[in-house]
Amino acid sequence: MATEIIKNHDIVFSNRPRTRAANMLFRGCSDVGFAFYGEYWRQVRKICVHELFSNQRVHSFQFVREEEVEVLISKMLSSSLKEESINLTEMLLLMSFCVGDMFPYLSSVDFKGQDFHFIPFGIGRRGCPGMPFGVASVEYVVANLLYWFDWKLPAGENVENLDMTELYRLTVSKKVPLHVIPLSHFSV
Repeated sequence: MATEIIKNHDIVFSNRPRTRAANMLFRGCSDVGFAFYGEYWRQVRKICVHELFSNQRVHSFQFVREEEVEVLISKMLSSSLKEESINLTEMLLLMSFCVGDMFPYLSSVDFKGQDFHFIPFGIGRRGCPGMPFGVASVEYVVANLLYWFDWKLPAGENVENLDMTELYRLTVSKKVPLHVIPLSHFSV
């Protein structure tokens, strides 16, 4: 069904609903996320793609990603030494990355929308223009988390009892945060 909607009826689903909150927060829905599909939206999106989310601009912010990941890894290393449980969901959300606990599956996800089970950046005409920025950020964070740590669940927890219920907002996140114990690959 998703394939048919995207391939045959994309234009019908290209507009966003106008809500009072969106009108107040996004200056009458005039931003790229909530503007009605049409010439204005195409021009705003073009500006975003060329000025904010080009590969050159994405690479220019690598130092910010490096600093943020360094802080994250330091906090996790501290918890690792004490074998303390951390709220991984919260730590990642504080970095403005909504990857929650899905990182084991990200290498198999087709971000461009060919796999309709995973379309974190939307699809079709209204696909997220910030996809290159998001992918670069997620890849860097996930690579570092996997390089530095193994993971185990806190005492009394097991994989079968993890609550994977999703909370739907502007982005989707886990309803119940994921608590894990980071185990450093390296002695500190």
